[in-house]
Amino acid sequence: LAQAEARALDGSPQAALLEAVRAFDRERLEGLVAQQLALRGLRAFAEEVVLPLARSVGDLWALGKIPIAGEHLASEVVVHALKGGLRMSRGLGPLVVCGCLPGERHEWGFLATLAVIQEDGWRIHYLGADLPVREVVEAAWKLSPRAVAFSSSDPAIVRANLQALASLPAKLPPNTVAAIGGGGVEPHARSLRGYGFRIGLEA
Repeated sequence: LAQAEARALDGSPQAALLEAVRAFDRERLEGLVAQQLALRGLRAFAEEVVLPLARSVGDLWALGKIPIAGEHLASEVVVHALKGGLRMSRGLGPLVVCGCLPGERHEWGFLATLAVIQEDGWRIHYLGADLPVREVVEAAWKLSPRAVAFSSSDPAIVRANLQALASLPAKLPPNTVAAIGGGGVEPHARSLRGYGFRIGLEA
């Protein structure tokens, strides 16, 4: 956690972002985020800015150095930028329909991952946070994706949705891959693989 403090003071672009978060300076934060996205492109923005910033904000919140309102501000600005980046690029590759599990509202990590795979050629159809499983099935039959993907950062949320997830792969159109990832998945990975899911980027 001391590293989080050091990153907040090291003069890097991340330090400037953290400074804006701590000051609740939305306008400055939005400008810095837009600058980094334009400078780096979507994939590098996701990998080099968003994911480290998420870790730092989480660590500093745990230390009591950033209030929950600051975390919410950072999340809202970064998520908005990532969603904009995902909308701007429409590739010709295979389609993935995706969303966060019911009860899951943390989108940072998932959207950053989607940004990376979009840059690898996938077309992303992101349906949002806190999404009923059955609605993803309905969307899959309408859109005929190559894959559907879920995410959750919380093992308790994954556990609460295991019953719905157990039957999901069999309800998808033929040859559609079912994938799930996020920090909440690992304790349930064996069960999920047994249901027919592929885990994380292995999908």
